[in-house]
Amino acid sequence: MSEIGYDIAHLFGAAVLLTGFTLLTGRRINVMIRLLALQGALIAALATWTAWTAGIPALLITGALTLGLKAVVVPIVLLRLQRRIPPTPLSTVRLAPLLLAALGLTALAILLMAPISNMLPGLAREQLAIALSMIFLALLLMIARGEMLAQVVAVFALENGLILAAVSAAGMPLVVEMCVALALLGMLGLAGLIGLAPREQETVE
Repeated sequence: MSEIGYDIAHLFGAAVLLTGFTLLTGRRINVMIRLLALQGALIAALATWTAWTAGIPALLITGALTLGLKAVVVPIVLLRLQRRIPPTPLSTVRLAPLLLAALGLTALAILLMAPISNMLPGLAREQLAIALSMIFLALLLMIARGEMLAQVVAVFALENGLILAAVSAAGMPLVVEMCVALALLGMLGLAGLIGLAPREQETVE
């Protein structure tokens, strides 16, 4: 990969991590859903860019699946579910401690990747650190927000982190298969949520 290729991949990775921090500061569910869609689109762009610059055509499948499911289908379904599910009181979380915790978890992810830094190329090492940071931030979001749809957004953000980790390990066997399995798992969870939504509405009524 050329130097410009590395720079653009780093730009995509930094943008993905930024969306992880922004999800923590989201006050409205619809804003969080749109941020999740943006995060999915950025990961799809990173997968496509990696496929083109590193010569791994199989990652194009990952990029297409991530774009179609995470950036289009999942956000549309979640926005429709938001209209069907009765609103719940928003969790009141102080942003300053939350962001400090997020920064600490990001630093922890970088430190955890340090022991294997010599075994990985530079881009893979940095992208894996970002992927681990996204997983930590998604777990923090689950703890900080108690609303059902916010929890669902956090689960899909965690799944995005796993997909980014798989894309970062491009060249290893079963990477595309792992991404497809994660996408199908997310769709199964979303289907279960769709079936649960009418029951929640009937219970409130």
